[in-house]
Amino acid sequence: MTREQLLEQLRDIRPPLEPAWWLPAPGHLTAGLALLVLLTLVVIWLLRRRTNRRLILARRELQRIAAAHAGDDDAMRLARALAPWLKRVALQAFPEQRIEAVTGSTWLEFLDRGIGDERFSRGPGKVFGADIYRPGTPAGADADALLQLCDNWLAGIAPRLRGAGG
Repeated sequence: MTREQLLEQLRDIRPPLEPAWWLPAPGHLTAGLALLVLLTLVVIWLLRRRTNRRLILARRELQRIAAAHAGDDDAMRLARALAPWLKRVALQAFPEQRIEAVTGSTWLEFLDRGIGDERFSRGPGKVFGADIYRPGTPAGADADALLQLCDNWLAGIAPRLRGAGG
C-alpha cells in the first residue's frame, strides 16, 4: 500500500459520545437501594416504638399502682389510685372524644365499651362511679378484681392507644 492509499483511509477524529444524563455505577445503585430500605425500616421502627410507648407507659403505671397497693386490702384506696389512671389513659386513647368531664354512670358506660361488657357499670368496676367519692368501702369491692378489670380494659383499648395521635 502506498502512502496516498494509507492517507485516504484516515478519518477525522470524532469526539466521544456525550455521557447519559445520569449514569451511576451498579454498586452505587445497590448501595442507594440498600440505604433506602434501611432508612424505611428505621422510620417504621421509630413509629412503632413511639406508638407502643403509650401502651407500655400505661401498663407500667398500672403495675406501679398494683405494687404500691400489694398486700393492702383497702379496695377503695386502690380504686382512688386507679381512677385518675383510667382517666389519663382514656384521654390518650380517645383524644377526639370529650371525656374530660364525663362522670358517674356515663363514665362507667364509656369504660364498659372498652372491654365489651358491663363489668364497670354492673360489676366490680362500679366503684369508679359515685362510690369512689363516698367514705368507706362499698360491699363487694375487691382489689384483685379491680386490678384485673383495669388490666382487661387496657388490653381492650390497646389498639386505640397505639393508634391515637400525639
